[in-house]
Amino acid sequence: MKRRLFTTLLFLLPLLGFTQTIKPIDGAIGIKFGDVGLKAKNIITARGGKFDIAGSNYPKSLHFTNVRFEHFTSELAAVKLFHGKVYEIGFIFRVDTGAKTISYYNDIVNSLNKVYGEGKSTRDFKSPYTDGDGNEAEAIRTGNADVETLWVDKSNAIQIKIVPDAYVIMLTFQDSNVAEQANAPQ
Repeated sequence: MKRRLFTTLLFLLPLLGFTQTIKPIDGAIGIKFGDVGLKAKNIITARGGKFDIAGSNYPKSLHFTNVRFEHFTSELAAVKLFHGKVYEIGFIFRVDTGAKTISYYNDIVNSLNKVYGEGKSTRDFKSPYTDGDGNEAEAIRTGNADVETLWVDKSNAIQIKIVPDAYVIMLTFQDSNVAEQANAPQ
């Protein structure tokens, strides 16, 4: 009897454990929250990112161009530091036309959903626009729509948002507790 129960549990365990593969939010592209800035710089440059010394504001931030995230390439990536340690990693993706922006955004969201579980999406359209009317890109470009998705894991979060010009997507991974300290008035 015990052997049969044990055998049954062995067969069920992979099925039960399947939903447990959701990854905690603890950084991005191999960089963990709390890593030192030099380690983050080395990881990004090893992945083909180009360090932007002029755009960086060390010891508060490091900026890079041409950084790969999954199979997407960002125009700009920024690593924010607090006391020399990473607390935020952000990416900016520029798309050539507004019509492609929503599709590109959806591709990134789907990729993140596979790793972190289903994010909470918000698609807020102001009149005369509605979601699904075929004019979504125009609504975003004119500031008449907000499209974003959020994942939260304890005090860490991921946010992806289409900014109002409809050709830019911002993706941010953040340790919210440290961000609050870093952004507090000094």
